[in-house]
Amino acid sequence: MSKTDVNNINVNKANKIAYENKSNENKSHSDIKQTIESYNISYDSQCKDAGDSMPLGGHYVGYNVWTQDNILYLYMAQSGAFDEAGNMVKAGRIKIEFDVNPFKDSYTQKLRLYTGDILIEGVSDNVKTRVLLWTDIKYGSDIF
Repeated sequence: MSKTDVNNINVNKANKIAYENKSNENKSHSDIKQTIESYNISYDSQCKDAGDSMPLGGHYVGYNVWTQDNILYLYMAQSGAFDEAGNMVKAGRIKIEFDVNPFKDSYTQKLRLYTGDILIEGVSDNVKTRVLLWTDIKYGSDIF
């Protein structure tokens, strides 16, 4: 099963829970948080290509985020960005290369649904690296 298949399955499960639990008045905040966090998506290896990317966004902006060959990539999109044929297009790509491979000994990438962010962690020669990505929905729509 590919990472894309896993993402689709988890999104479908999360949608099902949201519809089944329309009445959350009897649930505590921690119960709701725990339920949402049970559907986090986590990778323990880097992606083969953009097809394995994780979604990140809010309001008018969105990103596809993935790490491939020790390089962090972000495809950027904005609602309303169309080409002359009416196809929605990506507004750009950010490529972040590290001087030293921060993922030599270990790697994890987690889409954290409750906090709405992506956390990428790695270890290389006992040095820990953490990359936290999120979209500021209050001011993020003015990026493009």
